[in-house]
Amino acid sequence: MTVHRACQLNIETLTELSELLKQLPDKYFKARLSGYCGPVGTQIRHIIEFYKGFLQGLELGTVNYDDRPRNPDLETSRDKALEEIGIICRHMALLDDQYEALDFQACGGTDQTLSTTSNMHRELLFLHNHTVHHKAIITLLLEPTGFKLPDTFGLALATRVYQQNKALAD
Repeated sequence: MTVHRACQLNIETLTELSELLKQLPDKYFKARLSGYCGPVGTQIRHIIEFYKGFLQGLELGTVNYDDRPRNPDLETSRDKALEEIGIICRHMALLDDQYEALDFQACGGTDQTLSTTSNMHRELLFLHNHTVHHKAIITLLLEPTGFKLPDTFGLALATRVYQQNKALAD
């Protein structure tokens, strides 16, 4: 898989997320719809901040998704979230293979940091899967509201392909 294709997968899933945000009523964006996780806006903020952490990490030489600002504006303003998603997509469209190995850090507990090496391809695939995972959470949050989502929203790409192949075989 090329960097371009991995970026395109991320752009596609972020575009689908943007389309949801354009249609989603504010009451569903900001309201706590479950006792187990935050509002849809919180899921959106989390997704955006992972992408921003990745892009910033490329520039700094170290990716650390845990060290992020947790900007409350992204979970309360759909316009701000849409703006940030647009910026991320534009940056993703410009990425190339210039980044070989990447330093990667994660929280290892109080005053501990875990470090390893990763690469751009792996992180792009992680971001795509991470976004799909949070889109699945959004699907579960919105299900009781009756808000209609596309049938494939929150489904992994492999699941979509499997379902298409199965339908063709039937």
